[in-house]
Amino acid sequence: MNTLLRFWFGDEREGGQANVLLVIVLLGMIMMVGLAIDAGQLFVARRHMQEAADAAAFAGAVSLYRTDRMRSSRPPPARMPPPTDTPTA
Repeated sequence: MNTLLRFWFGDEREGGQANVLLVIVLLGMIMMVGLAIDAGQLFVARRHMQEAADAAAFAGAVSLYRTDRMRSSRPPPARMPPPTDTPTA
């Protein structure tokens, strides 16, 4: 019976080992959760930057499209005659 109790509950001198192992395992789990949260935030930040870059590219394309349409719908600018060297009085 004594051997069976020692098998399941361990020796009295080994009572604190479980606490140390539990602390080490919990620290590892907390670190993994922190890493998962950081990776998620990194993914979200990257997505926001990509959306901003896409919006800027779209705005630039729209601006170029509107500028080209405005140039083609206007008549050409009137030309001024070349300046003469003779003074007018």
